[in-house]
Amino acid sequence: MDEDVPTVSVIIPAYNHAHCIGDAIASALAQKEMDFWGGTEIIVVDDASTDDTPQVLAKLQETTPNLKVIRHDVNKGASAARNTGIDAANGDHLAFLDSDDKWHPTKLYRQLYLLHGESMEFYSDKLKELNLPFNEETQEMLYNDEEFSEQIVTLIDKSRNTFCFTYFNNRKAGSEDRVCYKYLLKPTGDGYTRLKSFTDEELARNIVTHRVWLAHGSTLLAHRSAIIRNGYFKEDLGYFEDTEYVMRHILNGGRVTAVRKTLMTYLMPEKGKKYARTTPHYRHVVDTYRCEIAKRFGPEAAWEFLDRQRKHYQRITPAGQVWADAAHELTVLPTSPCENGFTCALRGKPCHPKDRAASEGETPPAAAASTCGL
Repeated sequence: MDEDVPTVSVIIPAYNHAHCIGDAIASALAQKEMDFWGGTEIIVVDDASTDDTPQVLAKLQETTPNLKVIRHDVNKGASAARNTGIDAANGDHLAFLDSDDKWHPTKLYRQLYLLHGESMEFYSDKLKELNLPFNEETQEMLYNDEEFSEQIVTLIDKSRNTFCFTYFNNRKAGSEDRVCYKYLLKPTGDGYTRLKSFTDEELARNIVTHRVWLAHGSTLLAHRSAIIRNGYFKEDLGYFEDTEYVMRHILNGGRVTAVRKTLMTYLMPEKGKKYARTTPHYRHVVDTYRCEIAKRFGPEAAWEFLDRQRKHYQRITPAGQVWADAAHELTVLPTSPCENGFTCALRGKPCHPKDRAASEGETPPAAAASTCGL
């Protein structure tokens, strides 16, 4: 590994967060065991802040040699700030941290070990099997072995196409942290079973159907090749841009995994803040990916995704106010992917058990073929 190349580039978009940007940076600097992995660089992209954020960052740079600050001349949004950070990053891996969130000190090394531990253990086991020491000579000898080389390359390629997340805390001002998530869910008959352990594929399905909210930008770490393959964050999305980014990765064949420990603290917005404004952005995510979910995980998953979004946007806030604008937008969604011909042709019957019961034994007409290329 090139000693001048950091193992992880930490990208922090910032806008008017002078009061908390220091804590976010401090949590990135406090990461343990990073000397073993090769160190970090921290890239803060100041998205044209109008408060004291520039002054706070300038002060921190005086004592933090691995802190790089880039400033936008005009405010472009969080996605554009992350994309600027991606372009500036030198690390083999990229990690993202919002400027009002914080990491646990063991976050990065736990994620790096999860990503690369399998290939490291395979290499170590092979050395033990052959009773060989670890040095450049034995490394060259093993890599010249065709069978070993093929297996290790497969493991490395897998790690380089994986987004890695962690559990995290939700935190509101003046309240206790709440852990998300200690378990995932698996459909069983008419209900769900909690999964205390789960496969990466089960994790992917839970993320895209939004059964769990684990695809948080501030927990994401990935090899730079996975980031390059997935492309930039969508700058026309003002909200849910990190959700869209992860769904795009999964539905394009990317892998996901997660450290089953709470390693990030997320500062939640105030009650009722911005929900109505987010609706068009989230509707874009729904319309873009509902067909792709059916292709990857089956029509039941697409139905669950749609149903969950409707219930989410029609619910009543703790303050007692209906998210009226959001509910109005999403009431026009079909009650299942089967309406308007969506995915019915896949199995010759409606996608969801509720719809099947209503038309048991009936075969949809040819005109009910999918409109999304299935």
